[in-house]
Amino acid sequence: MAEQDNNSEEENNQEDFYPRRRGFGSIGTGIAIGIGIGVAMDNIAIGIGVGIAMGLGFEMINRAARKGK
Repeated sequence: MAEQDNNSEEENNQEDFYPRRRGFGSIGTGIAIGIGIGVAMDNIAIGIGVGIAMGLGFEMINRAARKGK
């Protein structure tokens, strides 16, 4: 039991060293995926549009999940 407590304390300390930036990271991820799709389809404009839509969807899902905690 004490070993588990030590592990959770270590995990908390690691999170302090690498603070997670709160914001719109999901939109950037969606755009990056969309650009990849656009390159594969030889149409970057469609890829960017899809990426923005995916990013907004990711962001809404993440916000709903955080709100539910």
